[in-house]
Amino acid sequence: MAVKYLTVTHIQRKEVPGLSLNDIRRLFSKIHIDAAVQHNGVPCWIWMGAGYQSKAGSYGQAMLRNKLRATHRIMYAWLVAPIPAGGRNGVLDHLCRRTLCCNPVHLELVPHRTNILRGHSPIAKQFRQTECKYGHPFTPENTIIITKAGARNCRTCSTRIWQKRQGDPAYRARKREQARARKRNAIHG
Repeated sequence: MAVKYLTVTHIQRKEVPGLSLNDIRRLFSKIHIDAAVQHNGVPCWIWMGAGYQSKAGSYGQAMLRNKLRATHRIMYAWLVAPIPAGGRNGVLDHLCRRTLCCNPVHLELVPHRTNILRGHSPIAKQFRQTECKYGHPFTPENTIIITKAGARNCRTCSTRIWQKRQGDPAYRARKREQARARKRNAIHG
């Protein structure tokens, strides 16, 4: 199966029938290039036009030939390289972490997982952790993977919690009562 791409030719022929000089002028008239807002010494191109809000932040949008397009995707496809259609083949990551930036130098085509793990979500923060909240390192020997998604626990802390619970008479009594209740429910329906 061939992968479909969003390219300048694609925009001109299918997605949007042509990027005219007026379209380009209109796009650049809504971009603010501020030398004070930079990533690796290159200024961000902040989109000042319309946009939409998502969980990740605000993204710029432009109407081209009666169809709304994300401005960062337009700029990347026009000035850098084709963008595979659909998120499974790659998404654009804002290296500057500013979602309104449409500078193609600040964009990188990466797998969705890479984009998520580079962000600031709780999952990304946990992924970057090198030790548990008590200071035990997340090494292969000291890490328990608890889900297919990769959630993990510290083996040292888990062992201590288990030992504490086993030595606690109230915990053991509560577990025995829960087991009896499950057994009663199974018998009486």
